Amino acid sequence: MSPDFGPGLAVMEAETQDAALAWDFRWPSPSTTVQAVTIHLGPREPGRSLLLAISADDGPERIVPVPSAVAEEIQVQGDAPFSVLRLRVVAGRAVIAGLEPVYETASPVVVDVFAIPGATAQGWQGVSQAPQRLYDLVVLAFGTNEAAAPAFRAGTYADSLRRSVARWRQAYPQARCVLVTPPDRGAAQASQQQSRRHAEVAVIQRVVSHSFGCALWDWQGWMRSTGRSVLLQGDQTHLSAPGYEASGRAFAMAVPLGGR
Repeated sequence: MSPDFGPGLAVMEAETQDAALAWDFRWPSPSTTVQAVTIHLGPREPGRSLLLAISADDGPERIVPVPSAVAEEIQVQGDAPFSVLRLRVVAGRAVIAGLEPVYETASPVVVDVFAIPGATAQGWQGVSQAPQRLYDLVVLAFGTNEAAAPAFRAGTYADSLRRSVARWRQAYPQARCVLVTPPDRGAAQASQQQSRRHAEVAVIQRVVSHSFGCALWDWQGWMRSTGRSVLLQGDQTHLSAPGYEASGRAFAMAVPLGGR
């Protein structure tokens, strides 16, 4: 199966007979199981049916016809909780846009990436139908690529960001939201210029977030105040694994999930 982008940030696509894919849910412990899984399908070709073989753990395959008129998801429910889901293409073209597992032991926090993929927040402006979910909190993390654009202008960026957040707020009027600023940049001269742009982006994001009732987490400010800029990778843009881990913990402390 070949990867692409979709509402789950990746799409797996195949039309080769017997092409197979398996998902192993045994994390964070080997005994972790799921009760059910929703398989979200990508765009379908009109008039073309799909035939899949689906099995759970080491159980027998079940042949599942998916008519072209039906299209968006397949519900998989096992006779008992299971850990591994296997899918095989019998005939047709399969486009898998994402999974939605229901764990046997419910987690107090569920994080998904049924999002709008894109290098910049402008991608939201082209969304005709956002994923229908009752989210408690939505995180919008953009800005690095906007700041790096040769044609970056603060006023143009501010107008574009307002349009993008307005489109998001239209889709999720009740959800809490937080805008995450771009992180810091390194000490090289070119990076210092980008770091100043990141600071400018953060100021604009603060104003826009307030306009739409969202919170703001200043990633760049946190990195500077704690000296975490040393955790940048060699490209002076992306963080190291310890840097992202520390950032995630700081974000969770600054934006508690409980309450509204």
